[in-house]
Amino acid sequence: RAYNTVVPSSGKVLTGGVDANALHRPKRFFGAARNVEEGGSLT
Repeated sequence: RAYNTVVPSSGKVLTGGVDANALHRPKRFFGAARNVEEGGSLT
């Protein structure tokens, strides 16, 4: 799966019905809570 995020999108649908690159930004957004002082949640 990590390989799929490095390789440019080919337009193919991966297991689960989504492209691995499609989840990169949401994961980055929700992971940003770890960088907030004293932890927390962005949702």
